[in-house]
Amino acid sequence: MNPTEIPIEIDVDFSETIVNPAIHFRYGKTDNIENYEIGLIKFADKYGMKGLKKACLQSLNDQNLNVENVCEIVKIAFEQNYTLLKQKCLKFIIEKKAELGSEKLSNLPNEILVSTILSL
Repeated sequence: MNPTEIPIEIDVDFSETIVNPAIHFRYGKTDNIENYEIGLIKFADKYGMKGLKKACLQSLNDQNLNVENVCEIVKIAFEQNYTLLKQKCLKFIIEKKAELGSEKLSNLPNEILVSTILSL
């Protein structure tokens, strides 16, 4: 190392698996966000990428819900106040409450639990 060089430490909030699709999206490649939507939404919020955020929310809305992903997706839907996705998730939770089980449901935030009850 050159004595005039000063090492710089950079804090990285997002992994390469999130940054790469975000950069590609910015330059027009929109087909590589699937399976990274949740991390990309957080990235888009931090860096003001409204188009990326919208595409990720739409991608989540287009996905098939299952007992493994619905709890995580409904949290994002509520955090982002995305009504269509909230309704879809709440309907799924009501229909599949037995399969989800009380442990998964009890880990949901109170706001979501109340909305689920009111949707009955």
